Amino acid sequence: LALSLCLDGRGLIVPPGPAASGPLAGHLASRAAASALCLDQGEPQPAAVELEGLEVTGGHAFLAASHPGYRGPEGTVRLRRRVHLDLKAGVVNLVDQIAAREEHLCEVFLHLPPGAELEPQGDGTWLARGPWGKVLVHPEPKARAEVVSGRSSPPLGWRAVAPGRVEAAPSLRVWAPVVGSARLTTAFILTVA
Repeated sequence: LALSLCLDGRGLIVPPGPAASGPLAGHLASRAAASALCLDQGEPQPAAVELEGLEVTGGHAFLAASHPGYRGPEGTVRLRRRVHLDLKAGVVNLVDQIAAREEHLCEVFLHLPPGAELEPQGDGTWLARGPWGKVLVHPEPKARAEVVSGRSSPPLGWRAVAPGRVEAAPSLRVWAPVVGSARLTTAFILTVA
């Protein structure tokens, strides 16, 4: 359930790059480095991703997929990711859901390319600036967010530029503790003047 997002061919949410070797190879191959939903700071068990829906009509697109890879004391925890794209409104909604019974920490690390800047706007939104221009990133009110870049313990905010070579890159960490079946929504408002 990894995520990449490009605007006019320019990466806004970028993949971690080649993670073949080097001291951060394990991190670069993780869900956190691929902007996927992380649960309780752990990695999922091997399981197949199920495509639940894919629709493209006019200026709208919708994708839904799920993954049953987390196992805990309550049994299997299913993760679902839905992406809604409305080109007319210039909005992308990223909806991460969990189907669980107990409390869990949900985290998403949105990785921007090196040189991009993230600035808090005071109302819970973040202004992202980069080669694509400006985009507002709006986590839902129950979530908290922080920028991480080049953190070593645990490794966060890195992108591989070649096998064995990395550089610091900004990541917006969005997280919230949730109880039971819940969702964590992040909106990208693309039409910022």
